Amino acid sequence: MYNLLYNKPQKLMLLAGCSTVCTTVAEAAKMWNLIVLCYGASSPALSDRSRFPTLFRTHPSATVHNPTRIKLMKKFGWSRIAILQQAEEVFISTPESVLIQFLKRVQKNHPTFSEHIYDIKHLDCIFEYLKATLGLLPVGQYREH
Repeated sequence: MYNLLYNKPQKLMLLAGCSTVCTTVAEAAKMWNLIVLCYGASSPALSDRSRFPTLFRTHPSATVHNPTRIKLMKKFGWSRIAILQQAEEVFISTPESVLIQFLKRVQKNHPTFSEHIYDIKHLDCIFEYLKATLGLLPVGQYREH
């Protein structure tokens, strides 16, 4: 392993799946100039080339869905949104991006951002609260379990 790391040409490629694992592996791999290929990572944070210079992925960033989200919001005339987000780096930059695009593209005079919920331990209660008090369904980004 030592010879592979320190002798030219670069011969080692690390494979990683989810965004959390890719983040950790890619941050370590850049110290040895090792290529990391992620096949299931969608975190927008992984697009930062200064932080992850040797990372490549076959799965697009989660921000690729933002134009579709925006079109749905416009189609149904929504001027308020709620974002449910698990408080992990994997999910943090996507909701901010959705909000920015929403505020720029919606044709209402004063669109409002109603809720941004980070604690999703009791998701069923949160959905009921949002439907009852705000009359809206949220954009969500969190793990299944």
